[in-house]
Amino acid sequence: MSINHQFEAFKERCVAFFNEKLKPLGYTDFTCEDLTQTFVGNATPFFNFAVSRICPRTGRNIWALFMDYCPTDKKPAMLYENFESLSDIPSEYGDLRHPDMPAQPPQFVYGNFSRLGDALNSMLKGCSIDLRKPIELYY
Repeated sequence: MSINHQFEAFKERCVAFFNEKLKPLGYTDFTCEDLTQTFVGNATPFFNFAVSRICPRTGRNIWALFMDYCPTDKKPAMLYENFESLSDIPSEYGDLRHPDMPAQPPQFVYGNFSRLGDALNSMLKGCSIDLRKPIELYY
């Protein structure tokens, strides 16, 4: 299957999941992008799906969850959340500053998944807005 067909299948599944499961939970928007880069005629498929919600603390629409998907990997899907600043992280998490990078907010990683469906279903557990605990922090 070509990368374009793989992306179209990925996008179709993500959009259907957003409309059926995430939109009723209050998610407001999504993006679905093919981030595949071709180097010397070789390309590894790499796709991204992101969803937004209204943050009740700020009233702003924020990009709440991101999923990277590389179908050629053993665990092709990674679900995570990014923050623009440390002040975007709910205070309930405490001080998450890294000693060597005190101004760098961490990325919350919620899991690496073998199947796309498992990663999508994990989105139903929420994000930091819901005080979901990450399994890892990346700085």
